[in-house]
Amino acid sequence: MKSFGSLKALGGVSFSIEGSIIKGLIGPNGSGKSVLLNVISKVPYGPDEGVILFNGERIDKLTPQKICRLGIARTFQTTMFFPSLTVEQNLLVGANSIGVKREIINEALNITSLQGKRYTKAMNLSVFEVKKLMIATALALDPKLLLLDEPLGGLSEDEVSLTLKIIHEINATGRALLVVEHKLRELVDICKELFVLHLGHVIADGPPEKVINSAEVFSAYFGGEKENVTGSK
Repeated sequence: MKSFGSLKALGGVSFSIEGSIIKGLIGPNGSGKSVLLNVISKVPYGPDEGVILFNGERIDKLTPQKICRLGIARTFQTTMFFPSLTVEQNLLVGANSIGVKREIINEALNITSLQGKRYTKAMNLSVFEVKKLMIATALALDPKLLLLDEPLGGLSEDEVSLTLKIIHEINATGRALLVVEHKLRELVDICKELFVLHLGHVIADGPPEKVINSAEVFSAYFGGEKENVTGSK
């Protein structure tokens, strides 16, 4: 549970990620999606109540640094980087703090196709390259679980396709991903599982085709009842 004054942002949220899968998270604006990522990573805050387990270990009482060392990293909707540092230096800032090996840095640069920008100052990157830098910086922490907060936001169609390829390549390394996204069609295409938050509660969780055709999900997004529910992934 997480509250801000009298506003309960999260309450009764329960879900799991089993194995190295891509799990999607959707919900109307204000449903608590980013709050959930914040609570899991404890950046910038943790839960008020409840238990969060990662690989069988309780993490809701740990510091953000310890959670990161256990293998959870994340991105944010807003870009956060050091503009005067090179791409490689940006990755090293976080990685050095937890003792990540140089091979992981190289892997992060290769997966995000930033190896050619290794010595470029971050201030000179394009908008898309900065988005990739955010993913690479999180990946450089060698996470077992990567939390992505709207990685497709503000991208062109071609850039969306390239980012989806990056997500697939990260998953192919054996890492699990929890992806928050508003681009529903693209998210459904890459996810094995999908769950939905509404007013701080999980209202659906399961295979994407079943979730997006749920009458309750339709009502949360559009109001009213959905008739003749059909569709496919």
